[in-house]
Order: sequence, then structure tokens, then C-alpha cells
Amino acid sequence: MNTDREHGVDYLQRVLDAAPAAVMVIGADLTIRWMNSTAVDLFGFSVEHALGRSILEFIDQDWNPLAFDSVISALSGAGLRQPMLFRAVSEDGTKTVVEVTANVQFEDEVVDGMVVYVRTWDERWLLDEVLHAMAANEPIEHTLQLLVQVAGAETIGAPASLLYEPRDGRVAGIVAADVLPLDLRGPHLGCDDELVEIWAPLLAPTVGHVHDVVDLPPRLRVPAAENGLKTLWLWPTARNDDRSRSAWALAWRSDEHLDIDETRRMMMARLATLVGMIVDGARIDAARTHAAAHDSLTGLLNRGEFHARCDTIIQAASSRSSGGVGCVYLDLDGFKPINDALGHSAGDRVLAEIGGRLNAAAPAGSVMGRVGGDEFALACEAADVGELVALARRMVDRVGESVPLRDGEIVRVSASAGVSFRPSSAATTLTSHRLVDAADRAMYASKRSGGSVSVAG
Repeated sequence: MNTDREHGVDYLQRVLDAAPAAVMVIGADLTIRWMNSTAVDLFGFSVEHALGRSILEFIDQDWNPLAFDSVISALSGAGLRQPMLFRAVSEDGTKTVVEVTANVQFEDEVVDGMVVYVRTWDERWLLDEVLHAMAANEPIEHTLQLLVQVAGAETIGAPASLLYEPRDGRVAGIVAADVLPLDLRGPHLGCDDELVEIWAPLLAPTVGHVHDVVDLPPRLRVPAAENGLKTLWLWPTARNDDRSRSAWALAWRSDEHLDIDETRRMMMARLATLVGMIVDGARIDAARTHAAAHDSLTGLLNRGEFHARCDTIIQAASSRSSGGVGCVYLDLDGFKPINDALGHSAGDRVLAEIGGRLNAAAPAGSVMGRVGGDEFALACEAADVGELVALARRMVDRVGESVPLRDGEIVRVSASAGVSFRPSSAATTLTSHRLVDAADRAMYASKRSGGSVSVAG
């Protein structure tokens, strides 16, 4: 062992330059007095250009308002300080989240400074942001965009495209780095069949693959080469065997290495798995939200949600100078005998069919709900009461059409309807319950008179 060499200044400088963390010595006046090569790579400036400049020039104080206070606090102590996150600003303006650990050594007359150890923290910070976004049920596009930034951080370091919701060879959901040309992002909705055929074999494997750009079809190879991209890393979600949950993580690398180390393989697999988890979570949340607001049998709004949306229509109508808002309330006639004679499954079939017909007949902008066992209501803005009466009659006619059951039997029901209408000038004091109750009373008047539609007074 050459101890003279190992204790030499050149040897120690080389060791520090080889360190994965940036190392800097900061003076009492906060100027940079020394730095290793890793710091040069991290901040993108030369040693000569950095020495003598204040470290605060390279800290984004807006990102962390406590940055300056934490530096001053560190200077007032001695020894090793607790790590803290900063956002560093490189010479070209690039901003990187870093973890900074300070070791204050002003009492050491040789060091006479604050030794600062800096390592990039973008990836870990972004992954934390992804988890926070998932926990907060942030929109799926926002959460996946954070994952795209993770792919661009230190481990993968490449522009990425995250794919989910495949539909007949195309992908409905694609969140990608802005620098990627459209065709390199995946078989997007609206693309031609040629692009679908190109991507199909790439997305088919259930395990991760690395593709050399030179081996790809020209439609992908040419734009990739024009953008300096040489390899495609493509990983499916771990649940890719379930086609309804398929998701993929794509990373386009500028290096030519086809062998990926285990760390990067694990990160690509993690990205793909997170995409699947985020998509599944959004789907589950959407299903829960839908179930909380809709009737499970007919798919129409349930009573509570119907009233909430009816109030929204009333509020919108109150700001208009003409027209008004109205409700059509329908109750099925002859439904109970079907339940009694053929069973509740037949009754459910009739309700589901009638609900679908009424929803199809509902005009744009209206809301349709199942507000009772065999009672339905519609609320909408209308020009006048005549428009609502015509709509109610069309809906009654639709109800009266025959309903085929699963065993081939055909049944029929009819409906009585009530209509209530209030002009926009009266909508300021109107509530959904008053509007619906008026239509409900008119419906009972219709039943008593034997007519199909009655209008509330």
C-alpha cells in the first residue's frame, strides 16, 4: 500500500471527485470556497465561476421560504446538522430538488468552514408527491404527470409516456413528456391503423423489454432518431394479464445500452405498477362516486342526487330573463301485478327497461332520476309549460311500449304523469322539493282523473 500516495492532496481530491454527492465548503460569508467535481456536474458551472459566489445564488428561496433561515441557523451551530430539502438552481436555470446536510467546522482551523453534502432528491421527492396525490384523489392526469417527471429524474433519466385504458388496439389515456412526438407516445385515439399495427407487438409482452431504435419500424425509428433517442424501455403493469386494467410505462433513452441494471429494471417495473395502481384507484373512486349518486338498478340518479342537481338547474334558470324550470313526475300503473304474478326479478327487468327508455327520452341538459319504487322524475329548463306537457306525453308513450322478459313473455305497464312549471322570475325562491312536490301532486290528480298528464296549478 502506497501510504504517501493515499495521504496526498491529489489522491484525496480524486476520491472526493468520485463521490456520488456534491461536496462544498462554504465560508462564514456564505461564499463557496471549494467544491468537488460532482458539484460541478450537479449545478452546471465551473469551479472558477463558482468560487467566491454566494451559495444563496443557487437556492430557489421561493420554493422553500425557510431556506435562508436554515442556512443561518446552521452557521450558528457546530458539527453535523439535520438534512433539509432545497431546490437548487443550476447555471442554465434548471431547478433540482436536493437534500443538503451541513457539517459546521469553523472551529477546525484547517477546514474553517461549513462542509455541505448535496445529493439530488428530485426522484424521491416526486415519488412522495405521487403518493400524496394518490391519497388526496387528485385527478389521474395530474398524478401521472408527476410520474412522467419521476421517469425524467436520476434513475431513468428519459422522456416517458404512460399508457392506460386500451380500446380496440388504441389507448384512451396517454400522459407523456412534452418533448415526445405524438407517434412515440403510443397508439393514441384517432391514430390510423398503421400505427396500431406497429404498436401492437410492442405492447403485447407481459414482461418488460428493451428495444433498439434501429430495429423499430420507420414510423417510430425516424422521429426517435431525429430526437436523439436510441433505445425504448417498455414495461407493462404487473396486472397486464387483465386486459381491462392494462397499463404501460415507456421510456425513450438516448443511450445505446440494451442491458439494464437491476436498479433501473426495478424502477421501470415500479413506474408501470404505479400507473396500474393510479388507474385502478381512479376507477374505483369513480365507481364509488357513481354508486353514491345513482340507482343501482336503473343507473338513473337516486333521489338525493336528483334533488341536488335539480337545485342547480333552478339556480341557473333564476339568472335568465325568459323561460323557466319544470319537472315531470311519473308513476307506473300496473306494475305491482307484475311483481306479484311474475316475481321481483321480472319487476326489476321492467324497471330497468323503463328507466332506460325515460333516460333516452330526456332532453339534453335535463336530469332524470328514480325517486321511488316505481316513480321517476325529470327536471329541466323549459320555454313554457306546453313544452313540458309535450315531453311528458312522449315519456308516457315510451313507458306504454311492451317490455320483453327473459323467458320470452311480454308485459306492459302504463304511467301517470304530473307537470310543474315555474318561470325564471319565480326561481329565485324556488327549491327542488317545492318543484317536485307540485309535479307529484299533479301526477296523483292525473291518476284520479284517468288521464295521462296533469299540470300543477
